[in-house]
Amino acid sequence: MPIFQHGKNAFLALGFENTVGTTTPSTGNIASTTSVTGAAITASSLLASDSLIATVGSTSYYGAFLLPANNASISPLPALNYPVFTTTAITSGTTTITLGNTLQSSVTAVTGTTQILPMWNLSPYTNDVSLPTAIEAAETTSFNAAGVKSFIVGLKDYTLTFSGHYDGSSTIFGQAGGLDALFQNMITYQNTPGNFISFVYGPSDPGAFVGGSASIKYWGQGVLTKYDLKSSVNGVVTYDAELQVTGVVSRYSI
Repeated sequence: MPIFQHGKNAFLALGFENTVGTTTPSTGNIASTTSVTGAAITASSLLASDSLIATVGSTSYYGAFLLPANNASISPLPALNYPVFTTTAITSGTTTITLGNTLQSSVTAVTGTTQILPMWNLSPYTNDVSLPTAIEAAETTSFNAAGVKSFIVGLKDYTLTFSGHYDGSSTIFGQAGGLDALFQNMITYQNTPGNFISFVYGPSDPGAFVGGSASIKYWGQGVLTKYDLKSSVNGVVTYDAELQVTGVVSRYSI
């Protein structure tokens, strides 16, 4: 019999530098198959309050995205971004981020500097997530096709859409201005050529990101193309957002 899952515990987190123009992004080195040595963790860039994913029981979990220099491959994964988490607070100075997931036995060390982006957990502010895969069918009909169209498989396209409740509180993840300020900083971050918004999405639950069992995750990077605030006289203020994915989407159990 099929084992179906409820989406009430779906997980969505985004990665971008929230202090654009005010600090140097954090960097480190993927020194082994199990850890990342932070060569230059920047104050206010990856502070514990910024990168806190969740607190389960008495244990806090912190997250980040790794972007190897020159798109170096994190074998056997595509050279895009790599979501990691740790129970050790990511603070200023030199620290070690343990690759606390089921991928660590497969990941090889990477030579060169790796940028470390904060991971922002939007799950508490999101109630709907969609990651459709569009596959282009390129027409190959010729004059002798007897009036019947023919096609071949073309390019794939991914778009991450998500929506939820707007929170205008004074502080979210240590960010003054609430959720709206976070999105505005996201827009500022991607204005720099080469900067993309990283994402990791779990359709059913956060998995090992909060100390649970590993479960399927999708991750990649893209451009925030839509941020829409909606207000109605008799309803909760909501937001809609859309991320146009660039490049491949990875799928693995984390």
